[in-house]
Parts: sequence; structure tokens; C-alpha cells
Amino acid sequence: MIDMNEKVNQKERLLDNILLYFQGKTFSQREAVKIVGGLGKLATLIASGEVEADKSSSAPNTKWRLKADQVLRHCRAMK
Repeated sequence: MIDMNEKVNQKERLLDNILLYFQGKTFSQREAVKIVGGLGKLATLIASGEVEADKSSSAPNTKWRLKADQVLRHCRAMK
């Protein structure tokens, strides 16, 4: 029988694997807003430095790219 600590460790390991997979990947601003639960929340996370955002300075209409693993760490509760 699996004890509670083992279940918690398994969930933590799975979450770590997901975050490792998304390292180096990016989300668009629109995707990130959906994940964190709003534009205001995302703006706060960017301003505090918890989520890194990058926008190419070569063209004025380029999209924001946000680090996926950092965005996922601040995902809103879905349940």
C-alpha cells in the first residue's frame, strides 16, 4: 500500500518534471494571462521579477514572450 508521503513525493516529482520540460520554452502574453488568471496578476509578476518577459525591440508590433516554467509556477487554481 502506498503511504501519503510517497504520494506527495510522486506529485512533486511529476511537477518538477513538467517544469523541467518547459524550461527554455515560452508562452505568448495571451496564453500567460489565461494561465495566471488575469492581466493584472501577470503584470504584477513581471514587475516583481518573478516572471521574465521579452519583446524583440526590432519591430514595434512583435509579441511578448514569457518564460513558460516561470508562468506555470504561478498558475491559478483550476479546481
